[in-house]
This record gives sequence, C-alpha cells and structure tokens, in this order.
Amino acid sequence: MRWGSLLTLALALALADSTAAAPPGLQGFIRVSNGSFVDEQCHEYLPFGWNRQETPWSTPWTVWVNLNEEAANAASSLTDGESALDPSVQNNVVSLFQEANTCGFNVIRLFALGQDVNHQLQLAPGRYNESYFRGIDFLLAVAGMHSVKAIVNTLDNWLDPEVGGGKNQYLAWAGIDPEYEDTFWTSKKVRDMIKDHYTVLVNRRNVFTGKLYKDDDTILAWDIYNEPRCPASQIGTGCPSAITAFYRDLSAYMKHVDPNHLVTTGEEGFFELSSGEADADPSGIPENVLSAGRYWSAKIGQDFQAQCDLPSIDYCTIHMWPDNWESTDPMFPHTWIEAHEAVSAAMGKPLVLEEFGKGKGKNVTYAAVYDTLQDSSLHNGSFKGVLFWRWGQDSVEGGGTDFNIVQTGDPTFQLILNASAHIKPFLGRSVPGCNPKPPVTAFG
Repeated sequence: MRWGSLLTLALALALADSTAAAPPGLQGFIRVSNGSFVDEQCHEYLPFGWNRQETPWSTPWTVWVNLNEEAANAASSLTDGESALDPSVQNNVVSLFQEANTCGFNVIRLFALGQDVNHQLQLAPGRYNESYFRGIDFLLAVAGMHSVKAIVNTLDNWLDPEVGGGKNQYLAWAGIDPEYEDTFWTSKKVRDMIKDHYTVLVNRRNVFTGKLYKDDDTILAWDIYNEPRCPASQIGTGCPSAITAFYRDLSAYMKHVDPNHLVTTGEEGFFELSSGEADADPSGIPENVLSAGRYWSAKIGQDFQAQCDLPSIDYCTIHMWPDNWESTDPMFPHTWIEAHEAVSAAMGKPLVLEEFGKGKGKNVTYAAVYDTLQDSSLHNGSFKGVLFWRWGQDSVEGGGTDFNIVQTGDPTFQLILNASAHIKPFLGRSVPGCNPKPPVTAFG
C-alpha cells in the first residue's frame, strides 16, 4: 500500500472518530481588522490554546517524536517510498485534538523545526527530511478536522547548534564563524537561505489534504523567530536595529510568498531602553545576565514597539516567564500584559500572549493571565489571545510537576477551562467597521 492510500485511510479513520464541528461563523483565513482577529465574514476570533514542542530527549513526550520517528524508520526501510504511520501514534494525535476541541482550544503553536540531529526538518540548505514534513502534514490535517488552527514557528533561538532552524546552524551553512554569532542578523547569505526555506515551506503540499500550506486555512500565522537575542553584543547599541531590520525583511518576504496568512514576530516583548517603557520589563536579574544589570532585557536586541509596528507584522506577541526572569513581583503578570496591551492598542494591532509558564505559585499566575484576558474581551481591549506552555494529556503523558507542563487533571487546568467557558460568548461576535470578503465563485 502506497503513502497516498495509507494517508487517506488514516485521515478517514481520524475523521470517523471526530465529533468536532467548525464553530459557527468562522470561515476561511483569519485576518486582522480594526485591531481584532476576524474571519472572512468579520466574526471575531480569539486565539485560545497551547504550545507543543517536539522534545526527543523527554521520553514521556512521545506523541510528536514517535510520529516522525515511525515515519522515518518506515520510509528508510522501503525502497519505493512506501511508509505507514504507527496506529497508536495516529490515535494519540487524534485524541489530543479531540480533547482540545472539547476544551474549547482553537490554536496550537507548533515548532516546525526539530530538536536534535535525528529529528529535524531541514537537513541542509534545500534538503529536507520528508518523514518529518509528513509528520507536520499529519498534525495540520488532524488539527484542521477538529477546528484547531496552528501558529507555526519557523526559527528558534534555543536550538542545538547542529539543528537546522537555529542560529548557529545557519551560520555554519553560510560559512560564518559562530564566534561572530550576531552576524546572523545582518548576513545577506543567511537571510537568502531563510527566504529559500520559506518558499519551500509555504509551497509544501500536505500529503493528507492535498493543500499547499499557503492555501491551508488551518494555519493561523507564521512566527518569524522565537525569542531573538544578541548575546555577543548584549551591552552594545546596534542589536535592536539589527533584529528589527531582520524582522522587517523576513516578514515582508513571508507576506510576499504567502499573502493568505498572518505573520508575527515570536518575540518575548522586551522594551528597548530608549522606548520609555523599559520599566515594564522584568525587574529581576537572571544569573547569566548579571553584568547587564537591571535593564538586561532592554539590551538583548528586542524592541517591542519598533518590531511589532512593522507593516508586515500583523499582530503583536509577548511571552512571560517570571521564574526564568527572576521576577518575584506578584503584580508582574498584570503589569506586563497591560503595558503591552496599551502599546499594541495604539498601533491598532491585537496582542497575543503566545507562550507563558510558571513553577511555584502557578495557579496565581495563570488566574492573573486569564482574568486579564476575560476583562479585555469584555471591554474589547487589544489583548486577544493566550497560549499556555505546555499541555500534557493524562491519558498520554506522565508527570505534571515540571513548570513546563500542565496536566489535564491539574487544578491549573481547571482555571484554563473556566477561562475557555468565559470567553466563549465573545467568539464569533461581529466586529464593527470590518468589511466581509466577497465569496469566491467558480469564475473567481
């Protein structure tokens, strides 16, 4: 049995098991109008969901790893390219999205990169791991059937040096000494390789659905670069402008090759020193940046105002990691979100907290985040969405004490479910001043 038949069968089985139905009023691609996310008929969309990252070294997290590993093993053993996806892996993925739909989650943030040399998408410039690509295909296909959209991250600051999609690997491919790490942001050769990758990515045809990624409304948005840094010139002055120029160039190119989807930065949202907003940055000083002092986060290259205000960035993102940032102020979640909400509102762009986590005192932090979202939804503020990091299904994963994981059975998860119920009435409401897109006819 060839790939096409197997994939059709797998998708049919998943669909047969699914009880999901598209929420009324949500049609086609999501766009931004008057500071809100809307569908093609101007019904409001509020991103609400979770992050999931492939982590081959973390054995409980087998869903994504096995999905790609099984496909890779099968593909390598068959000379004609035939392969199969392990049924248990298929079932785990389908179960995840079924539960997500039941919980009211409508967005998953995926890292379409890889995590080590055995599990990565891009093996070299222009060369790809087809099995890994098929794994992403499967995730998108099943997500779409369960009314879950995907924010797809394309580049990451924290990958191992030898993994494609990370800063150091692109430098190596460009023949640049990693000692000059910050050259990544200004190298034309690096940018050209990334642009070539974007062209491949958006023109990928999903082997399950037959859709090109750029034509698939399951994808909500592209994240350009996750949590950028300039460590080599951290105390210098040129980094923010370099990262801003990087975002400007790459986001504009992504818009050029894929005009259908939203594009955002993927940054944490630190304010730059000269912005006048740096006092909203974390007041704690992590040990690895002690030399930078109180305003370490304002010196690493992010400039929330300049970078989110770029014309090819559709909406603003922030992350929040109080423990990582040594922030002990109990009001920090409120002040952090509210400072960015004010700035994004002035730009006329929606704001999404696309990644956050907490260890001790988790419930207090999560309650603060979701209370702020509910208040913003009630008063039509610019804070429009939240994605927590990370979700562990009780039926699939083990453990739940790590700050990275929120288990389905945890008290914290109930806070999330309560918030999901509270924002549900705001989903699908009409957005004033939005112009519906005309329906596409057979004659265009």
